[in-house]
Amino acid sequence: MLAAPRPPRTAAFTNMQVFNFYFRPCRDQYDEVILEYFRCRCGAVRKRVTGTGYSNLMQH
Repeated sequence: MLAAPRPPRTAAFTNMQVFNFYFRPCRDQYDEVILEYFRCRCGAVRKRVTGTGYSNLMQH
């Protein structure tokens, strides 16, 4: 007997959910948030490029 093919799985988490878990906004010397730069839990600082959403941060 042949098994019916399974439909493709969707991602368990969205890019935004993964981003919010792993990244925090960077702060300057006056403790103000810098909206372009984010720090990963591993300590790496990444810049969020306008127009790409969170995909360039997910490449880390």
